Formats: sequence, structure tokens, C-alpha cells
Amino acid sequence: MRLVLCLLWSMLMLATSHARPGTQPPSVALRTALSHVAVVELLAVNDQAASTQATFKPLRVLHNTEASSEIQLTVAPAATAMLVPGQHYIIAYQKQRRIGKGEPRRYAPFPGGPVLLTEQGANPALFPYHEQLERSLTADPMAEAADPAPLIAEIFDGLALPELALKRFYLRELFNWTALHEHLSEEHIQQLREVFAAPWLDAEMLVAFYEPRLALQQKLGLERLTERALTTLAGSPVQLDLLSAQPNLLLEMLRFIGDQPSAQPQPGALSRWLYSNHHLVAEKALLLIAATDSEAAAEQARLAVRSAALRTEVRRILTQYLRNTDMSPAP
Repeated sequence: MRLVLCLLWSMLMLATSHARPGTQPPSVALRTALSHVAVVELLAVNDQAASTQATFKPLRVLHNTEASSEIQLTVAPAATAMLVPGQHYIIAYQKQRRIGKGEPRRYAPFPGGPVLLTEQGANPALFPYHEQLERSLTADPMAEAADPAPLIAEIFDGLALPELALKRFYLRELFNWTALHEHLSEEHIQQLREVFAAPWLDAEMLVAFYEPRLALQQKLGLERLTERALTTLAGSPVQLDLLSAQPNLLLEMLRFIGDQPSAQPQPGALSRWLYSNHHLVAEKALLLIAATDSEAAAEQARLAVRSAALRTEVRRILTQYLRNTDMSPAP
């Protein structure tokens, strides 16, 4: 049995290494051939320039060598609040990018210098130092293949840490290590339900619950997930921050609702999204309406295209839908 589990885990690691971006657990995604992971001390922050620049001193290399005595990185505005000179952090960054698509592969430095990596659960890859995170970013997951219990325990310990960046990291560890899901106990599922209801759960973390993972969703409770999705769709502003995780969350919720035959959105809960500033959200909402009532979808589309405030791309999608269904865009 131990050999079988090891082989299964090895196959998972091989598949994960070639998975599309965004499907790997962050402990894997942050350790690539081009990336560097290090424990660092923040030396200085320069927020007088157009973008915030942070200068770090490497203390320990966790992945790939680092010869620099200082690392200067641009930090996104959302992460600047956690920058305190003298504090220790764990960062994952990249100095070079691939140029062109041919062989042999060619690489060049990023024009503005090294950049922090951005992955699911690491957006950006800048974390307050914690010894547990250091272990996660140096451990070999294949070594734990025979018994996933320690990795599961580590993940749930991570979810209990107070720092939001660490909670986000370990939540993605749990969801993206899909091989772990069948080993979760009822106690683990209950803990995950508590996370789902936690006030600190933001859109970036909530979206993980709605991505296609039916077996885990069934354990969590489809009714619970459906109720929250319907409440969000009925009450969230339709004008979205296009640079945030909110559009992705709404797209996943709309997809999820479409997969639930018992889901019954309130009147107007879907049609209101035809006025969204995000064209994919508007399109998905329209298709969900059409799936149950094509005449209602056409009528709501005709009403929406009359709005002077409608975004150009949304108007194009709605108009094209009416044309494709032989409906008049407007009287």
C-alpha cells in the first residue's frame, strides 16, 4: 500500500508540474526553474516614486541561489501596508523572463528589475515570516506521499495563523492539492465550513470554494454554497473593480449556479448583471437566463441595450445575442 501511494503521489506531482498556471498549490508554483525564494529582512521602503520600491537583504535562500547582497522589488499598493523596515519576510521573485517561443529557449532580465511572483494563494508572493511557511516552501511533497496526514495537519495549522496572507496561502494549498480531498475527515470538513463562514474570507479566497471541485463541494454542502452564491448575486454592486478578484468570483458563482438544478435565483438576481461593466459576467448571466427562458433573456437584453450607460463590449454581446436568436436589438 505504501508503494502504491508513493506512485500515485509521484504521478500527481508530474501532472501538477505540467498543469496550466493557477492550478498548482502555491508551495509548488512558487518554486520554478527561474524563481527565487528567500527569507529576507526589509531594509527600506521608497514610496515617493510612481511605484513603491522595497529593498530587502537576503538572510536564507529557500529555493535557487541568490548572489545579490540586496534585492530591490516593486511592491503593489495592496501589499505596502505590511511593509515594516527591520521585519523579516519570505518572498518569491523572478529576475528573468522567457523571450520568444522557439528553441533553444532564450531569457532576458525584466526591464524594471526583479518582480514578485503572483500565483493563487500568493498574490503577491510576499509573506510575513513564519517558520511553518519556511518549512512548506522547503519540504519535498513526494516525501510525504505514503501518509498525507502530516500535510493536511500542516495546512489546517496554517489556516489558523492570524496573518491573512498566510491563511490565503494555506487555503490554496488545500484546494489545489486535490489528492488530499479524499483523505479529509469530517472534522476537517467542519473546520473548512467555519473558514467558509469566517468574516476575514475575501473574494480571492472565496472563489476557491466555487471552482469545479464537485466531490469537495458535496462534502461542504451544495445547499450552503448555493445559498451564499445566490445572496452574493442578488446583492453585490454590478459595477465591479475590474482589477480585483470580484469578477472571477462572480463568474465562478454563476457557473456554479448553472450547475445546480435546484437553484432558484430571485427575480432580477441574474438580469441585473446584464448592466455590469464586466462583459464576461454579463454574458454568463444572459446565458443562464436563456437556459430556462429564452423569451425572458431576449426581453432583458432588449431593455439593457437601451441603457446609455452600458459598456460598449457588453452592448456588443447583448446585441449579437439578439441577432443570433432573430430578435430585434431594440424597437
